[in-house]
Amino acid sequence: MDSHISKENLRSKIVTNRFGRKTLNLSKWDLLELPEAVMELTELEELYLLRNKLKTIPENVGKLYNITELNVSENQLSIFPASLTQLKKLEGLDISLNKLTTIPDAIGEMVALEELDLSYNQLTVLSPAIKQLKKLKCLNISHNKLTTISDAIGEIVALERLDLSDNQLTVLSPAIKQLKKLKSLFANGNPFTVEGMRSVVELEDRGIIDRVYSDLQGPMRERLKAQLTYERALQDGCVMVYRGRILLIGQDRAGKTSLKKSLLGLPFDSGEQSTEGIEVDPSKCEIDVDQAARNWQSIGENKPGLLEYSKDVAKIVAEKQLKMQMSMQQEKLRQKDSDKSSKEDFEKDSAHISPADFEKGSLGSYKHGKKKEPKVIIDVAQPPDTEKHVHQWLEYFKGKDIKSGLFQEESYYTMDLWDFAGQHLYYASHPIFLSQRALYILVHNLSKPLDATAEPCMRQGSNDVKLENPNNETNMENLLSWLATVHSVALLATDDPDDDAQHKLPYLRPPVFIVGTHADKPVEDIAVIKKQIQERISGMEYEKNVVKPLFCIDNTQRPNLIKKFIQKIQKLRGKHETAEEEGKVDGIKELQNKILDVLRQEPYMGEKIPVRWFLFEKVIEALVAKQIYHRNLQQLEHYAKKDCFMKDAKEFESMISFYHGLGMIIKHRNTVVLKAQWLIDLFKQLITIPPFNKQNAQYANYWRELEGSGILSMEHVDYVFSSFIGPGIIREDILDMMEQFGLIAKFSVSPNEEKYFVPAQLKSSPVELCKMEPSSTDPCPLYLLFVHGFVPHGLFLQLVSQSIHWCSKTWATHQPTLYQNGAWFIIGKDIHDFVLICKTGFVKVILRKKAQSYQVVGQNSVKLATLVREFLEDTLKNLSQEMPYLRGMQYRLCVACPNCHQGTEEIRRACSDHMKTTCTHKDCLHLIDANEGQPDICKRKPWDMVEPVCGLEKWFLKRRSQGLSSSNVAARSHDEASEINPKKCAAALKVTLLGSEWSSSMGGLSTINRKLAILLAKRSELDVTLLVPQFACTDEERRMASSHNVSIQEAEKLEGFSDPLEWLSFPPRDLDIDFVLGHGAKLGKQAQVIRKSHNCKWIQVVHTAPEELAMFKDFPSAIAKGQEKNLIEVALCKLADAVLAVGPKLTEAFSPQLCSCKSEDEILQLTPGTFGEFFDVKQTLKERNNFRVLTFGRCDPEDFSLKGYDISAKAIFELKDMSYHLIFVGAPDGKQDEVADNLLKSGIDKNQLTVRKFMQSKEGLKELFCEVDLCIMPSRTEGFGLTALEALSAGLPILVSKNSGFGEALCTLPSGKSFVVEFEDPKEWAKAISGVRQKERSVRLRDIQQLRSSYEEKFSWEKQCDRLVDKMFDIVHGENVFNILYSVLGGYSAFGSLDRIIQELRQMQLDASRVKSRTDLSLGLRNIASDRGFRISDNEGLGNCMFYALSEQLEIVKGIKIPHGELRQNLVQYLRSNPKLPDGTDLFHFVHGHQTWTEYLEQMEQDGTWGDHVILCAAANHFKTCIRVVSSLSHGNDVIITPHCAVDESKPLVLGHIHEVHYVSLQPVQGTLELS
Repeated sequence: MDSHISKENLRSKIVTNRFGRKTLNLSKWDLLELPEAVMELTELEELYLLRNKLKTIPENVGKLYNITELNVSENQLSIFPASLTQLKKLEGLDISLNKLTTIPDAIGEMVALEELDLSYNQLTVLSPAIKQLKKLKCLNISHNKLTTISDAIGEIVALERLDLSDNQLTVLSPAIKQLKKLKSLFANGNPFTVEGMRSVVELEDRGIIDRVYSDLQGPMRERLKAQLTYERALQDGCVMVYRGRILLIGQDRAGKTSLKKSLLGLPFDSGEQSTEGIEVDPSKCEIDVDQAARNWQSIGENKPGLLEYSKDVAKIVAEKQLKMQMSMQQEKLRQKDSDKSSKEDFEKDSAHISPADFEKGSLGSYKHGKKKEPKVIIDVAQPPDTEKHVHQWLEYFKGKDIKSGLFQEESYYTMDLWDFAGQHLYYASHPIFLSQRALYILVHNLSKPLDATAEPCMRQGSNDVKLENPNNETNMENLLSWLATVHSVALLATDDPDDDAQHKLPYLRPPVFIVGTHADKPVEDIAVIKKQIQERISGMEYEKNVVKPLFCIDNTQRPNLIKKFIQKIQKLRGKHETAEEEGKVDGIKELQNKILDVLRQEPYMGEKIPVRWFLFEKVIEALVAKQIYHRNLQQLEHYAKKDCFMKDAKEFESMISFYHGLGMIIKHRNTVVLKAQWLIDLFKQLITIPPFNKQNAQYANYWRELEGSGILSMEHVDYVFSSFIGPGIIREDILDMMEQFGLIAKFSVSPNEEKYFVPAQLKSSPVELCKMEPSSTDPCPLYLLFVHGFVPHGLFLQLVSQSIHWCSKTWATHQPTLYQNGAWFIIGKDIHDFVLICKTGFVKVILRKKAQSYQVVGQNSVKLATLVREFLEDTLKNLSQEMPYLRGMQYRLCVACPNCHQGTEEIRRACSDHMKTTCTHKDCLHLIDANEGQPDICKRKPWDMVEPVCGLEKWFLKRRSQGLSSSNVAARSHDEASEINPKKCAAALKVTLLGSEWSSSMGGLSTINRKLAILLAKRSELDVTLLVPQFACTDEERRMASSHNVSIQEAEKLEGFSDPLEWLSFPPRDLDIDFVLGHGAKLGKQAQVIRKSHNCKWIQVVHTAPEELAMFKDFPSAIAKGQEKNLIEVALCKLADAVLAVGPKLTEAFSPQLCSCKSEDEILQLTPGTFGEFFDVKQTLKERNNFRVLTFGRCDPEDFSLKGYDISAKAIFELKDMSYHLIFVGAPDGKQDEVADNLLKSGIDKNQLTVRKFMQSKEGLKELFCEVDLCIMPSRTEGFGLTALEALSAGLPILVSKNSGFGEALCTLPSGKSFVVEFEDPKEWAKAISGVRQKERSVRLRDIQQLRSSYEEKFSWEKQCDRLVDKMFDIVHGENVFNILYSVLGGYSAFGSLDRIIQELRQMQLDASRVKSRTDLSLGLRNIASDRGFRISDNEGLGNCMFYALSEQLEIVKGIKIPHGELRQNLVQYLRSNPKLPDGTDLFHFVHGHQTWTEYLEQMEQDGTWGDHVILCAAANHFKTCIRVVSSLSHGNDVIITPHCAVDESKPLVLGHIHEVHYVSLQPVQGTLELS
């Protein structure tokens, strides 16, 4: 571009923007330097120079003294131009996307700056001079190389938005806390240290900043928040505790229980039964718990564990109370100006404190420094020592010498010993209780060869009962699998907020002792056995958890005092164990001492616990002592507040999480189990099969069902709950807890039919299932290979449980077939086998298509395979986050090596013998990484040719980690792409939406447009573009859109077009478009041009009904102009390929006007769903004195009456109560006074009114929704009404006008009508507002949450978007869904063979393709009906034509009078109760365009949804009648639908079908009826 362009030429390019500023845009001019003529344009206020090649800015740029906005982004500036400091009025500077490395101190001179964007440069340091920018509100320094942020940042007092994302920051400056006005902080994409993470969480946790955006999510974020809460709680006093857990794990019959007895000094029992908990029978009890204490002596289960700490607690509580008393007394001294010493007064005052003040529950009496009447909730006097010690401490502080053992310091360890049952069938529950805060003793049996196949068994009486070993696991493999499982518990280094202690330990936490038992009869030399174990764990990750040395114990021997004396003498003489002594038996004392040595090193030993938390433990122990084993959160929080001095709700949440992590309590949803053993016993009662002689005969059939099929009946559950659980427990919480832990799995065929499976009761998989292989056209088997060589214990059952839930939710057709190590599901409309098989080190996944004997509208294997893979990956990811014991889980997606296993079955198993992920041993199964469809090359031996992995690509339809552009789709042939989806061509559909902006400054149209773009972009088969006028979007908006996979393209400015929206008629020529979405008249007329220029399809979205709006407009000729606008809207809709109406009101308004040219399926309805961005708004539960009512929206003068703003003011006036206050938000900037004057005319008092300008900011709206109590939308008419929907999304109570799309939508919900006001009379609105206020605030908020949930369920954005996408593919590819469905239906008609029906329907389709218009079809049906003795009885349609026609026919033929709406509901309910044909075939086979049967029924329930062939079948069977459908196409194409039962076929219901358009009722013309 010529830099010598003239001033006149440049001046001609100056435009006045919408804010009235003179703007010059020289973007994308390829400028190497700024033209000198620009400096002469002194009137310029905004200058845009982005996307040029500028390397500097001229020194004389200061001549542009009026410049307030300068954008020089995307140039080649390497040095910050010092000349910019001359621009004293500059308020906004964007210098992003350059090459700046430093910012000079001179930037401090730009004191008028309010916005500064330095993002996407190469800055390593930020000048401290930036602190001089006192007006700066927005600072963006993201995507640089900053390692630190100067504390000077804290002096930018006006800063509201700070973006530090994607730098190299390790910590945040503490000065950020000083920024009182800061609302948004972006800190994501930085390599924060643990301390840095803490600083981020602290800013959010303490409410210093409204919104903090960071990468910290999930467990790590919650742990840091809990840590901060814990540290604050410590400031009020703490005690040090020494306690731990010892978990005995290992194979069955290894001697764990005997070892536990040896540790506790209890006698050996040669007939020791298998660990089963309370009962000795063939039941399923997982864990037995004992408590132990000093000197390894059992202290009994019921002794309170807090007794030894009561002294410390008492000391701290007394100190707190005395400080309060001292503070109060000193205040009295100052007030009285007394000469008496403070000590005398203190003693006098404290004399009122007596031991009686510390009786049951009375510790709370001094919580606020003054005595209160105690309110005893529970017996907190057990143990009573705390109260006694508090009094002793008070006496001590008053100078009295109390002779007591209270002040003698002593400490000792307390430990819980947990004995885990060793049978595989118990493994599902073990991980529940695994923790990093524990010491593990892994027990193995020295009398069994390590490499021998394990022979699991359990002792019942005097007999050993053998159990299954489905994977032929060896004894060594069992031992190593336990090690791998415990290793998974270890926190990753980045997960541990304080990992300093770990670095000092000689082992990786949690520590594991490997102890061999039966040392009295080892199968071979003990030294050899130890060496074998050492060799097998050497080099493995889990070796780090093992504590050296390995131990060998003889449980039959008690400690020998003479032997101990000799060992002590040898130790004193300096004699040490030699290598030869490795094979000798260790004494139990050596093991005890080593355990204590390790426990002393554990960081949780001697940890500080907040005193309030210890008082809470006291409450728990008192409840357990009274045999109260469960409470809900609300009850526990009440105890914490009343008896533990706890006020902060966050502290209570952190405390509950802390003790849940300790294993002291178990929290799930709203239920808290206070004693783990109680929960274990409950689990056992539910899933245990007792011996025959102990079974209740009345319930014996439930035990047989559980043993035979693994099904847990709800009757059995109720029986157990009634006998085992007292009142107050929530049954569903316990069942959910068991399901979450993998103990049971729920399967729902229908909402009224739920079943629970008990995986632990299942048998091993049959050989047929294990040998199942896919065909050559199916995806190849996929392997989830666990890198440590073993599937973690309990993981497979978790995976099966999640798969059951997913399959039943997605397809809900067949009950799965389950085994102990396998699962078989039928998915994808019953035409695919989905199989999971668990081996020692991997889970094999098979997806196989079934052969079908009849035509099914099904899902393709390729698309289904991707769904299955993504489900499995998501499930494993979620489990690793939700289950602490799986936090360290690592796996890889693999396939069998095609070179090593060419056409052969698997050889043996995944390598556990050689313990290598990809073993080279010839007998081991060779698995290679799948690498997202690009498998590794076999390295076992050099092959001449690399064999392909056939079917692997089917698992990877689309790579998730990559974007949505077609260039990123995995390479495949055209045929493969076509196979993926019958609707999808080789490339994704290119969808372009026309818009004026990305944000919502223009109102609701932009909001819906943006939401649609985001939703469509989530679909892998679509590429989405938003086309806007040039300069309409900022770079930040582009980046935001890109984060949602939406590309923003600009239509360049065109001279002579005054409206920038007209530029959209000419999009870039290289923009590929398959579909264009226009909106209304302003953004719809361009679509007709684009359809021709880019040869694409067009969907027109309608947002308003102009004629109806015009009736309430306040300007001359409003009605005439409304009619004109309506004609344009209708004309555009007629031209479009399909119409999308926003909400039910607009659907009803436009359907009649389009019925002459648009079929019902060409008019789609989009009822906007809730907005997730408002879900985080937290409404306070506190009642307010004033009741604030909000109404908001754009207040253009012409719309004042239309929007009913005067109604809102009059309603407040009618209430005659000054405590009501109206907040109006939406006045044009600077017009607030005029709006207020208009509102005051309604009689409202000035003191009851607040008027504010229109609010664009989402953050501002969130604050507004928290400020008010109620949002009303009193529009006299409204196409939809997004303002009230946004309020609903934020959980704010609402009232809306009935004459609105939103109001009509609400009326379809169960309780929706109570939020709708039917009339515009202000008195009615006043009455409704008063009714809302009369409810308690908590009730109001609960009701609105329930409404929001109901609304979300019925009006899902995603489901409606799916229907829109289906329609797009139907239009593009010309699918005739009706014919497909009819062909299937023909198989069940009385019309002849399926082949004949398909042939006739194909002829019908051929005939239809020759018909030119609906008029021809209507005339054709009229003639055909007349020839057969019928006349047409038409109806209004609106998506309900089939139901109107059926309703009329039922009344005429069968005398059944039923409205069309009620008929729809009845037929849907019939289908819900009867989802199968008599032969067992699921009706879902014949449904098209829906993922699940439930989704289909929910859609069919909605008014305006087209009826289909399934509905006709339902009508025939429900009313026991034949239905004859006469087609408009030609003679001989009638279809007769017969019910399953015998009926009189001479009196059918007769419908006429205008092909693909409309259903009508056909009434007989008397005397001329043709019956055949």
